[in-house]
Amino acid sequence: MSSSDNKKMDVTIVNSIVLGNCWGITDRRVRQLREEGIISEVSRGKYNLIECTRRYCEYLREQVNAKNNEGKEIKLNYDTEHALLEKAKREKAELQLKVMKGELHLGSDVEKIMTDMITKAKMKLLSLPAKAADLVIGRKDISTIENILQKMIEEALNELADYSPKLFEHEEALKDDPDE
Repeated sequence: MSSSDNKKMDVTIVNSIVLGNCWGITDRRVRQLREEGIISEVSRGKYNLIECTRRYCEYLREQVNAKNNEGKEIKLNYDTEHALLEKAKREKAELQLKVMKGELHLGSDVEKIMTDMITKAKMKLLSLPAKAADLVIGRKDISTIENILQKMIEEALNELADYSPKLFEHEEALKDDPDE
């Protein structure tokens, strides 16, 4: 046999019905595969059986790989999301423990308490001239006047020094979450 005879044996031309029967699909599906560019015709309604079968097998392999990859991505996404959820739960528990130990304070509590402390100190400092005027009027000894003013300023600043972790305790942060 010559090489041209081998090539002739490799080329078997069939119609869509025969091709569909070989693959176990309808001839309409064969035409859809042609329209999708998965297989091609040799001439109108005629297909190279071996070439089309090879390309159809590649197409099926790609479809299977795509489905397998989707499954892995879904599992990977689920696993990733589950790990992120568990991490968030752990971080929340760590934060709640720090709040219970007084090592961490809620921002809303800090804002409220610090605003209150600063406002009280501000009011004392602003009222200082009026109060000091009554106490220092008629005094001629500079050191006595300085001592009076020093004592009043320290009293006003002590408003800012009256920090206690108990001021920041927050009942809600100490409760266990029933959803966990």
